[in-house]
Amino acid sequence: MIELIEEIRHGAMAETLSKTDATLADCRAAILRMNGTDRSLVSMRQGELTVLVGGGAGQYIVTAEDHISIRNLLQQRPEQDEADTIDVTVGGQAVDYPAYYVVNVEMVWAAILECLAVNEASERKELEWEEMRK
Repeated sequence: MIELIEEIRHGAMAETLSKTDATLADCRAAILRMNGTDRSLVSMRQGELTVLVGGGAGQYIVTAEDHISIRNLLQQRPEQDEADTIDVTVGGQAVDYPAYYVVNVEMVWAAILECLAVNEASERKELEWEEMRK
């Protein structure tokens, strides 16, 4: 069972929509609704694992966290310079992220499948994560 939480910004205030029995289709629809302005944060929780997706409109940040580690999804472009940044709005806050953290919606979906969908191996692709142990 997946718990899905979508944040909708109304200026300085935020409204949350929560669904405790979400499907993968619900998660995909929530990601596709992200526009990088008033809808820029979605979280999905399954057991001890939480996947946070920030951004929208083609530029996303993905973080997966459990009781052991925090993992950030990385672009598969090692030639990215650490000084290259991209402005992405997450939860109503604009942040300059290193470009290698900013991924497209296809990579977001692949990360969700890797983290939450044990039986969807046919749609998976190789992903690179930065992992920090707690």
